[in-house]
Order: sequence, then structure tokens, then C-alpha cells
Amino acid sequence: MGVKVVSVLPALKPVQELPHFEDIVTKMEQEMAEKYGSMLAEGSEDECETETIELPFLRKGKMVNVRGNVNGLPLDFIFDTGCSDISISNIEADFMKKNGYLSDEDFGRKEYYRVASGATCEGQLLNLKELTIGGHTFKNVKASVQTGQRVPLLLGQSMMSRMNNFQIDNEKDVIRFTCVKM
Repeated sequence: MGVKVVSVLPALKPVQELPHFEDIVTKMEQEMAEKYGSMLAEGSEDECETETIELPFLRKGKMVNVRGNVNGLPLDFIFDTGCSDISISNIEADFMKKNGYLSDEDFGRKEYYRVASGATCEGQLLNLKELTIGGHTFKNVKASVQTGQRVPLLLGQSMMSRMNNFQIDNEKDVIRFTCVKM
């Protein structure tokens, strides 16, 4: 893979002129190749197929609620573009663990999150082996376990970042996701 910069936004011109710019791009290409394999092989850009997922939602007050499936368990989430990860309360996580939907290996280190009020809360990283929304299954999605009985299930950026883009269609009450077909 060679460096092929067709055009650069004016704000990025100084970065492109750095002596180690090509090294940075090469390192990023290697990391992407390791993560996505043959999809990023030279000339394969045109071969990557995308699919559009339509995820129905229900509006409850100002909240947009969507149905998901975590490791085989159907759950209702609040679609939250401001949340960094998928957020699950410790009550749901305990239930999922006791009933075989999560295992000890799925739980990771402690991490701190800033919430909308500005407060900092402790959470525990969680790997969701499978998250299915709109008929599409995503593997190994990052989530966090939050303490509190009243903590809502939030579908946050750790899932949305897997998408090329998404669009909320308020007329049809669906969220349209576009992602690379696996």
C-alpha cells in the first residue's frame, strides 16, 4: 500500500508537510490491514459492499428507544449519540451473568466516564460478544457497566462507530445505518 493523498483539507496541510507524515500513514494502513484484513487490500475499495440496516424506533417522550439483542438476550435501549459506549446497569449485567449471557471473561478493567451533568462516574469495561440490531450482528462491541438501579440501557458511540453513517428518519420512525457487509 502506497501513500495516496488525493486532496487534503486546508486545515490538514501542515500535518501533511511533517517529515514523518508518510510514516504515520503507513502505520495507520498497517493497523487497518490487521484489523480489517483483505477488505483493505490494494484495489479492493470498489469490492467492499455496504448494506443499509433499518432499525425501527419508538419515541417515549424525548427518548428514542430501539430493540437490540445482546448475546441472545433481547433488550430495549435508548439511542444516545452523546454516550461514548453502550451502557448497561450493574443490575442487567448481574442478570446476564447469572443466566449465561455474560461470562467472567467479558468483564474488563475499571474506567471513568463523564456524564451529561458533568459528574465523573466509575464503570467497568464489558465486551459484548454479539450485539444484533436491525438484523445485523456486530462482534466484540465495547460496553460499560454502570452502578445504579436507575441507570438506563444506552446504545452509544461504541456501536455507532462501527457504521459508515446513520440517519434518523422521523417520518418513518427508523434509524438507517450503513455499514460494510461482512
